Amino acid sequence: MPRYPSDIDAMWIASDSLGQVGSFVTGGQGPIPISLIERGEEFIGGIEASLFDLPICCDSILANEFGMADDFIDLATRGFFVFDWSDVYRTQKHELNVYELKTIPIRPLLVQDLPKLLRDIAESNVIKSVEFQMSAQIDVNSCLRCMRREW
Repeated sequence: MPRYPSDIDAMWIASDSLGQVGSFVTGGQGPIPISLIERGEEFIGGIEASLFDLPICCDSILANEFGMADDFIDLATRGFFVFDWSDVYRTQKHELNVYELKTIPIRPLLVQDLPKLLRDIAESNVIKSVEFQMSAQIDVNSCLRCMRREW
């Protein structure tokens, strides 16, 4: 059985119904597609570095300042919608169990704009039921086969 990555605030990507690309920041406990977990912790850790290697291509808009990090803005300026697992800042009673939109790129990247490795990841994690710019929250468990950290 695959194991959830330990001790890392992992980042993974998916595409939406329009072929736009979103980055999902787990906070060390948010759901990650099992297809990525099966590739191992080192592979998952490498996704973030690959994203930040991409060139800056646009400005961004803050969608939500709660739990804001400079990395969210940096990712959006590379064309990614950025979603965060903000439940790490909440008590269990107040958890939402969704990724929340934090930053919006002015010129979103499309799957075909990505280098092959990232394109393959985005194409294997398509969330067909949403358009990222219209989604303040996404329940990835209802769209993808995922695993999250259990305490």
